[in-house]
Amino acid sequence: MDIFNDNDRQFLYDQANAGQKKELFKNSLILGILLLCYNVFLEMSVYLYYYFYYFLKTRKFTLNFGVCKNYIIDNFEKFSITEFEMLGNAFVTFTSLLGILLLARFGFKIKTTQMLKCDKKGVAIGVKVFPFSLLLNYVFTMIISIITMLFANQGIIIPEADFSVDKTTFIAGFSMFIYMVVLAPIIEEIVYRGFILKLISPYGKTVSVILSAFIFGFMHGNLSQFVTAFVTGIVFSAVAVKTGSILPTIVMHMMNNAINFIAIVGEDYSLDVCLTVYSVLFTCILLVGVMEIFIFRGVIKQKPMETTLLSTKESVKTIILNPAILLYLGYLTYTFVKQIIVANM
Repeated sequence: MDIFNDNDRQFLYDQANAGQKKELFKNSLILGILLLCYNVFLEMSVYLYYYFYYFLKTRKFTLNFGVCKNYIIDNFEKFSITEFEMLGNAFVTFTSLLGILLLARFGFKIKTTQMLKCDKKGVAIGVKVFPFSLLLNYVFTMIISIITMLFANQGIIIPEADFSVDKTTFIAGFSMFIYMVVLAPIIEEIVYRGFILKLISPYGKTVSVILSAFIFGFMHGNLSQFVTAFVTGIVFSAVAVKTGSILPTIVMHMMNNAINFIAIVGEDYSLDVCLTVYSVLFTCILLVGVMEIFIFRGVIKQKPMETTLLSTKESVKTIILNPAILLYLGYLTYTFVKQIIVANM
């Protein structure tokens, strides 16, 4: 005998729905705070890096920031810009990651180690999907290059990331490898994939995938990387949701950056062997990616199974209207627009 009538069921549903909406709002607030704090840590770590780089070059320690800054300015032409920037990126992002991990663990009781738990099967899924993500990256890179060229013909400069090596020293190449291939994939996947999916996916997997990809693309601060990172980010996030871990996406991210690193080294260091390896490897992976479109057509179109009572509209509204998320998106918009304005001044 069913003891609940329709009104009772509707009441219970409404209560559960309201509860999930409240939890999503709370998690969105935590996410926004974590992302904002990460950017604050980035800004603070830049100052620490000046002390670190001064000590690295002089083997002297001082608490006077002016001394460190003036030394670097006065001797900047002697340094490799690539070395300075890549070591800086590595130092700043790594220290900021430590800060946000500590805040997440002890401030909000988030067990970050769970994001990295994965079996061999999950990693294999990431490796298998990688050619398709690289194909998407290549296609949209070409599209954005054409758009950028058209804007340039009209006198409007669209800023792009520059990963060229100014001085072809070992330390410059090594520092680029450490940041670009090793650290950046780990840090970016934890911050822009791990935290977002962990906090948001229980209340909408599809929404969390799109949000993660959007923020991952937007945080790069330029149109070219925004589009490619957003498109491939959807694939990366879908893999993370399916496997329940960001370990496969870290591997995918490392593979993607490693291929780009080989091309940069081959071009800037004039190493024909690297250019040959890059061309063969890139072409083969792209061909596999094209094949995967037909082989995994059904899988590509497949949406994740949702376990939430919230509709997509309710989830999006709850997240986007969260004050912390609004503030963070406002900050990203400011930096994005600022780069365009500065490039055209």
